[in-house]
Amino acid sequence: IIEPEPPEPPVEDDPAGRQLSVFNLRGAGYAVDVAEDGESAIARFRADEHAVVITDLRLPKCSGMDVLRAVHAAAPATPVIMVTAYGDVDTAVQAMKSGAVDFVAKPFSRDQLLLRVSRALAHAELQSEVVRLRAQSRGVERPIAGGSPQMKRVLEMVDRIAESEATVLIGGETGTGKELIARRIHARSARSDKPFVVVN
Repeated sequence: IIEPEPPEPPVEDDPAGRQLSVFNLRGAGYAVDVAEDGESAIARFRADEHAVVITDLRLPKCSGMDVLRAVHAAAPATPVIMVTAYGDVDTAVQAMKSGAVDFVAKPFSRDQLLLRVSRALAHAELQSEVVRLRAQSRGVERPIAGGSPQMKRVLEMVDRIAESEATVLIGGETGTGKELIARRIHARSARSDKPFVVVN
């Protein structure tokens, strides 16, 4: 992981394969959250906690494609890696067309798994940077001055909020930067390609 705190959940219906993947990921410094079926994976997924989702295509209760759709509905920027024992091209193409960032066929090695995770994280970071640069070029997001620990905590919270669908109320005196915070939330949200309207 870019920073080893955020977990990624491997969702795997084969307990031995799941345990080996978890062992390899943790050994590489990743924090890992585990789900044994698709329903529990969907219920436990949190965009601010899970940097990558690794899911088997064939799962009990609901499929890996269901997990993929649920993750993308909740957090479109979160990369999903699909795993299958079958490894045929048609399945791979279907998963990629549905939004999976990568695909790996079982059996796979530790190096194959770690390579795909690092590529998925790099892809997510690049996409985030593209969104940020586009917002800056349109003049939506503007720099926020202040390097104090308190301001860093505020900006970290703002960036987490931007990934959610929640309505946000920003309070404060005139001149404290409410509009700058609102612009940052908009620029880093799933609606960043929509207009930002200021009403005084």
